[in-house]
Amino acid sequence: MSCSGGPLTLLDVLRAVLHGVILDFDWSRELLWALDLPVEQMPVAELRWLLSMPVWASGGEHFQVSPAEVRADPVRHRLHHDLARQADLAFPLHVLVRRQRMVTVLDGFHCLLKADLIGEEAVEVKKVPQSLLDAIALLRRPADLVRWKSHSSWICRMDVPFIGPAPRPPPGLTARRRV
Repeated sequence: MSCSGGPLTLLDVLRAVLHGVILDFDWSRELLWALDLPVEQMPVAELRWLLSMPVWASGGEHFQVSPAEVRADPVRHRLHHDLARQADLAFPLHVLVRRQRMVTVLDGFHCLLKADLIGEEAVEVKKVPQSLLDAIALLRRPADLVRWKSHSSWICRMDVPFIGPAPRPPPGLTARRRV
């Protein structure tokens, strides 16, 4: 499905290799940046495995290019290579720690690639706890509020107009599965 095409659901275009690696719901980078989280150092080696994940679009298609492919062929992937070269490592990456062990990047893949390209040993990160995923989730319409088993947070469909940050669901709300 095309990046510039009509409505889509992220799960419709999410490649199987990315399930459980990136967030599978619509969220706001601005809300993520607004979280008051401490900055820590994290070894690039702990995040290097993510460089092989196809997280970037290419040719109008989502999830086609990995940072490792950009590193291997910067001419072919000039846009992402330029973005990585221009990335400001003064801004920390936002990472999510799942199940106390797996770390995934929410925001900062270009910074991670730059750090790897220039041989940095560590990068600054802000660790986002799973309990704060609701704080960055976006709500489209109340009818689109659903529970997704991968992170037990409330998510929404991406094919409807945005109306604002997702509120906490009321106690006793019956969850329904996404179809």
